[in-house]
Amino acid sequence: MGLRRITNEGATTFKDQSFYLHSSRQGNGLEIIAIDGSIGYISKLEPSSNEVLKWSKNIQKTPDEYLTALFTALEATEHGSAEKKLEENIFEVHEDCLLWKQFFSQQNLHGRRGKFPLKK
Repeated sequence: MGLRRITNEGATTFKDQSFYLHSSRQGNGLEIIAIDGSIGYISKLEPSSNEVLKWSKNIQKTPDEYLTALFTALEATEHGSAEKKLEENIFEVHEDCLLWKQFFSQQNLHGRRGKFPLKK
């Protein structure tokens, strides 16, 4: 997949307010890499991961459907395609976690769709 620079308004872990994001499918799982300068952070998610089970239940999807939706959102963010998805799916790093938020334009509010721990 691609590598995309993300501006992070609420950065608390990374040195500055932007980072690079990369994702790839790993079997039935997903690997997310966030890069800040020369430091890389990684999150490996599987359908059986606690985070995936929790968040898939919150949005009423199966773990596999949830990972597919997350991967699709990451791809749209990385490749700059699907402008609507870029507006709706927001990725931020707070402390040691990657947050996936969704913007609901009709209600003018953000809702969380996932929170995934990042490790160096």
